[in-house]
Amino acid sequence: MPGPARCAAATAGASAAPTVQMRVRPTIAGIKDMPQGFMRSGIRLALAGTALVAGLTAASEAHAAEQGEFSTTSSEAESLVFNPATVTTTNIVSYSTQILARLNGGVPIYDQTFDVPFSDPAPQAGVTAARAAITTAGGPGVIIAAPVLTASSSNTTSASVTSYSLAGTQAIVNPGLATSGPANLLVGQLSTCNVALLPNTTRPPCQSLTQTPLVLSENDSNVNVRADTVYTIDRAMATTSTTQFEQWTLFGTVQAFGMAHTAVQSGALDANSRFLRRLGDEAGSGDQRPVRMWMGG
Repeated sequence: MPGPARCAAATAGASAAPTVQMRVRPTIAGIKDMPQGFMRSGIRLALAGTALVAGLTAASEAHAAEQGEFSTTSSEAESLVFNPATVTTTNIVSYSTQILARLNGGVPIYDQTFDVPFSDPAPQAGVTAARAAITTAGGPGVIIAAPVLTASSSNTTSASVTSYSLAGTQAIVNPGLATSGPANLLVGQLSTCNVALLPNTTRPPCQSLTQTPLVLSENDSNVNVRADTVYTIDRAMATTSTTQFEQWTLFGTVQAFGMAHTAVQSGALDANSRFLRRLGDEAGSGDQRPVRMWMGG
């Protein structure tokens, strides 16, 4: 415990301390009673704190600029793969049967074509109709022969039609491609294929798309992952051929009634001449006048 001397000295020292004068700044509320030295110390501390924050911010930005930005992107592409075509040959015979009727070798008075063979009921009905046409034109004295095959041909043509169908879909994800800046990249959809309308006889279309540009600054880095979708397409080809044409003609001939054979006509003329001669002889026996006979030809 200090002695009386020390306490007196301390008391004397305290009473002899200089008087602190205060300056009040009325424009600053709340600190008008604050000592000036304390205010200066606080201001210095505030400025020091602001400088510290600014320094940390600048350091952080410098560190971020030094480290750069890291990004991940993707690119998608679609494509078609066609399997070998399956060829199916189908022979389809198309018939064309024409029925004609002619009278005395003239122009056709009946002409009809059927898309079935000659043995089919439709062409046979055409034959009946051709006979009726000849009979109507030639009358009761017409003679109609059996149908005659007057023309025929066989044309072979090949027509190929391809049909497309979706056989399968395969998704392929490739390893990411890493790129460091500075660099200019293209990311996003590369191409697309429309297979929604399959199966169809029209080949499915594909088209290229415009990608999105990506700019990497210095110290930036990017990993781009590419995903491919592959559509496998089946193809089937069908071939058709052969057209068979036949032309059948009925010929009609008119035979006139009341006409005698040439030999019959000659015998009749001879008998007529003998009869007239006998009449002349009998007339000349009683009367010497000549008798003139006229016979029309």
